[in-house]
Amino acid sequence: MFKSIQSSLIVIVISVVILSSLTVLAVALNESESSYTVVAKKGALGVTRSIAKTLNKVEASESQLSDVMAYFELYPNVVMAELKTADRTVLASYKSKFPVADLSLAAQSIEELPNEPPLGSFETHNELLTTTLVTLQSGQTAYLVVISDISSQIFSNREELLTTLAPLVLLVMMVSLFITVWLINRITWPVIQLTDFTKRVRDENNYKLRATPTGTQEVITLKRNINAMMDTISEELDKNQATTDQLIEQQKLMSKLANFDSLTGLPNRQFVLDNLRLELSRAKRSKQEISLLFFDLDGFKNVNDSLGHETGDSLLIAVSERVKTVLREGDLFARLGGDEFLIVPDKEAHSVASPVMLAERLLKAMEAPVILDDIELQMSVSIGIANASDVDFDLSQLVGNADIAMYRSKTDGRGTYTVFTDDMNEGTKRRLEIANSILNGLERDEFKAFYQPRVDQRGTIVGYEALIRWEHPTFGNISPVEFISIAEHSGKIRKITAWMVKQVCKELAQIQAMKSADIRVSINLSAHDLHDKGLYQYLVDTIKEYKVSPKNLEFEVTESAFLESFKVSNQFINKVHQLGCLIALDDFGTGYSSLSYLTQMSVDTLKIDREFVKELDSSTQSRLVTQSIIDLAKRLKLSVCAEGVENQFQQDYLAENQCNQFQGFYYDKPAPLSKLADAPKDYRSHFEKV
Repeated sequence: MFKSIQSSLIVIVISVVILSSLTVLAVALNESESSYTVVAKKGALGVTRSIAKTLNKVEASESQLSDVMAYFELYPNVVMAELKTADRTVLASYKSKFPVADLSLAAQSIEELPNEPPLGSFETHNELLTTTLVTLQSGQTAYLVVISDISSQIFSNREELLTTLAPLVLLVMMVSLFITVWLINRITWPVIQLTDFTKRVRDENNYKLRATPTGTQEVITLKRNINAMMDTISEELDKNQATTDQLIEQQKLMSKLANFDSLTGLPNRQFVLDNLRLELSRAKRSKQEISLLFFDLDGFKNVNDSLGHETGDSLLIAVSERVKTVLREGDLFARLGGDEFLIVPDKEAHSVASPVMLAERLLKAMEAPVILDDIELQMSVSIGIANASDVDFDLSQLVGNADIAMYRSKTDGRGTYTVFTDDMNEGTKRRLEIANSILNGLERDEFKAFYQPRVDQRGTIVGYEALIRWEHPTFGNISPVEFISIAEHSGKIRKITAWMVKQVCKELAQIQAMKSADIRVSINLSAHDLHDKGLYQYLVDTIKEYKVSPKNLEFEVTESAFLESFKVSNQFINKVHQLGCLIALDDFGTGYSSLSYLTQMSVDTLKIDREFVKELDSSTQSRLVTQSIIDLAKRLKLSVCAEGVENQFQQDYLAENQCNQFQGFYYDKPAPLSKLADAPKDYRSHFEKV
C-alpha cells in the first residue's frame, strides 16, 4: 500500500495521535457527564426531600398540598412532580411551565413506576427520577415522585467543554504530529539516502561509489558494511577485468599467430578455409554464388634456388602488395603456403564476369617487373577459377577444382587464367561410385572401427579415439578424408555416424575388459551430425541397449563445425554433456574460436591440431601457439590433448608445458579391436628419462 517505510510510519503515527486525542476528548466528556449526573442526583434528591419535609407538616387538603408543590417552580430543571398514594391516587401534582420540559416523557416515566416505587434517585429517559415517602398530618402516607431534566444541562456542559478543550487538543495534536514527523524524517533519512545510493550503484553500474556513514549507529554500521562489500565487489571486478584483459590480449596474439601468415601478414590457409567454409554455408542458404581464384608464381622455385630464400621471401611480400592494389573492398586474399595464394571475391558484388575480370586485372598488374635489391625479376602467375555452385558449395571440391584449373593454366603456357569445367575432373566418376557404395558398405560390414590410444603424462592409456576405415571391394582401402567428404555432401554422413556410435558402444565392454573400466573412447561428429535432430535420441537408446556408462564416451567436434551454426550446435552439445558424456574441441587453434564462444561451450578438452605439433621442433610460431593453447586451457580449467605426436622431442616439449594427454604414431597407429590385445599395455617407457 505504501512504497516507503517513512510514509508508512507517518501515516501510522498520525492515526495513533488522532485516535489518542479523540479518545482523550471522549473520556473527558464522559467523565464530565458522569460527574454532573452524580451532582444532579444529589441535588434532585435534596430538593425532593426538602419538599417532602414541608408536605409532612400540612393537612391533606388539596389547596395546601398544591401550594407546597408550587415550590418546584423555583427549580427550572424539575419537569413534573406528583404526590400519590400506594393505590396510585394523585393527591397533588406539579408540571413545569418552562419550554424545555418534555411533559409527555415525564408522565410516561411516572406511569411506569410501580404502586410502591423504590426510594432514591434514578436515571430514566435522559431524566432523573427521584422518589421519597411523605407522611401527612392526617397520618396518610404517600409517595413524592419528581422528574428532573438533566439532558439540557449535560448538552450545555458538553458544548462548553468542547469549546474549551477542542483548541487545546488540536494544538497538542499538531505539536505531536510535527515532532513525530520530524523524528521520523530524522531517523529514516539515512535509510532513504542508503536506498538512493544502492539505486545509483545499480543505475550507473559503478562499484567505486561509497555510502557516507551518517545517521544512527545502526545505520552507520550498515553503511560501513555495505562499503566493505562494495570494496570486495570492486576488487573482484578489477581482478576479473585484469584476467579478461589478459585473456583477450592472449586471444589476439593466438589469433594472429594461428590465423595470419608471419611473412606477408595475409590470412593463412586454415583461416581462409574456415571462413570460406562458413561463407559457403551462408551462400548456399541464400542462393548466392561464390568464386575462387587460386594462383601461384610461375618459376618461383628457380628464384629461390638461384637467388636464395631471402630474395624469395621478399618476392612473395612484393607480389602480395601488388595483388592488393587490384582487389576491391570485401575481397578476401590469403596465402595458402609457399607461393600459393587464394582470392575469394566479395560475393555481394559477384557477377558471372567478375572473377574473370579480377583475373585479368591481376595478370595486368604482374606485367611490370619486380625490382628487389637492384635485381629486376619478370614474374607471372597462373590462375585457376572455380565456382561454388558447380560443386554444391563443397569446400574441398571447390579448392580442388580451382587447383586443377590453375595447373591447366600452367600446362597452357603460364601467365594466364583458366575457368574450371567438368571435363577437367577425372575423379568425378570415382566420387559418384563411392557415394553410391556407402549404404551397401555399411550393410556388408565393409567399414571397421579402428582405435588409436591416448596416454597421460605417465604413459598410461586413458582412452582411445575411434577412427573409421573402409575396405572397398573395388577401390580397396579408401581414405576417410575422401569418403567422409563425399558422405557429407551426399547426405549419408549421419548413417556413418550412427554406425560408428553403435559399433563403439558394442565394442566398449571388450576394450574395458582388456584395459580398464575407466577407459574412455572418443567419437568424431561432423557439422551435419550437430544438426541431426534424431542423433541425440539414437545416442540415448544405444547407450541403454549396450549398457554403456556415458562417462566412458567422448564426442569430438571441430571448431569450424561448432561455429557453423553455433546456437543449434551448442544446444545439441549441451544435451549430450548433460547426459554425462564428455566433449572435446578438435583441431583447436587452426581457426581459433573467439573467447566469447569458447566460454559458452560445454567443453571438457581442447585438442591441439597436429599441424602445430608437427612443427614444434622447427617453428617458433607453432611453439608459441601451442603454449598459448595450453595456458588458455589451464585458465579455463580444461584438459588438453595433443594430436599427431610422432617423436620424443614433441612429447617432451608438450609434457614440459603441462599438456595432459598425448596421441599419435609415436605411441601406436590406429588398430582394430582384434589387434588391441596385442598392443602394449602402457607407454611408460616413452616418458622415462634416460
